[in-house]
Amino acid sequence: MTRLLHALALLLIALAGPAAADPGDVDAAARGVVRVVVVGTDRGEPAPVSHGSGFAVSATQIVTNAHVVSEALLDDTLRIGIVPSEGAGGAFARVIAVSPRNDLALLEIASGSLRLPPLALAGGVSGDLGEVSAVGYPMNVDLAQGLSMTDIFRAQPPVKSRGFVSGERPSRQFDTILHTAPIARGNSGGPLLDPCGRVIGVNSFSADSMSGDAEFYFAVSLRELLPFLRDNGVEPITNALPCRSIDDLNAAERQRMEAQQAQARERLASQAEALRELRDNARLTAQMEVIAARENAMAMALIALLGAVGGAYAAAMWRGNPARRKHAGIAAGLAGAALITAALLWITR
Repeated sequence: MTRLLHALALLLIALAGPAAADPGDVDAAARGVVRVVVVGTDRGEPAPVSHGSGFAVSATQIVTNAHVVSEALLDDTLRIGIVPSEGAGGAFARVIAVSPRNDLALLEIASGSLRLPPLALAGGVSGDLGEVSAVGYPMNVDLAQGLSMTDIFRAQPPVKSRGFVSGERPSRQFDTILHTAPIARGNSGGPLLDPCGRVIGVNSFSADSMSGDAEFYFAVSLRELLPFLRDNGVEPITNALPCRSIDDLNAAERQRMEAQQAQARERLASQAEALRELRDNARLTAQMEVIAARENAMAMALIALLGAVGGAYAAAMWRGNPARRKHAGIAAGLAGAALITAALLWITR
């Protein structure tokens, strides 16, 4: 059933339009970001040894940096605690996969103790991605707030910082994303998010800025994260659709509507031109028919006139002949009728 629901979710994502960037998307994704605490004991009481950040890729599985949990891997007396961003309690987790080469680790929460909303992964990093957000638990913020070591075990909302992607480049033998969203100790293992709240990298380390140069930060890229997860049997939620701002989507919608309106105007203009040509052709046909009818009437009038002339000539020739006198009368009558017909045809042409 879980696989079926996951496949259905992927299908719905594939059928959807471009993902719309919204500030609420980053806030929603932050709910799946956790504090990863290496826990020891002090006088018999649990005590934090170090901490970093992580994020859920399933309800019970968390990605973080390998160096965040390295102490726990070397010392069996240390445990790994997971403190969510909200809620009353945390949970313990165990390392199920680690890759020191690209600084990745996969944790699994103890059965039934805590369930988290998983984050979606982007399909890749676009060259014109623009703004990104680093989400995690920087230690300097904890110190500035005056939090005690025991406060680390309490749910706290993660800190979000913004910057821009500066490029992708191999570093320390693995692919990284170079960006300017500030991170500090404690951010390690937290997600780097695009404006749509999708993971594009795992924050890992920063460039040395002791010389006064501009600060840059590095995140393990999806080229490293996706194979790592799949090699360990995790198929994360992914969304490869372009991430576009509301303004971009509105502009695209306006362009689409303007294009449709232009096409409608072109169709109306084409229909009007076709109708005008049809009217012109009908008018020309009617004019040609009128001309043809007039010409026919004139021809018939000419024929009738010739008949009248012929009849009058015959009547004149036969009138002096007593034997033809009757014929002369008929010819004269026919000539008169032909003359009248010719006159009517000419008048009504």
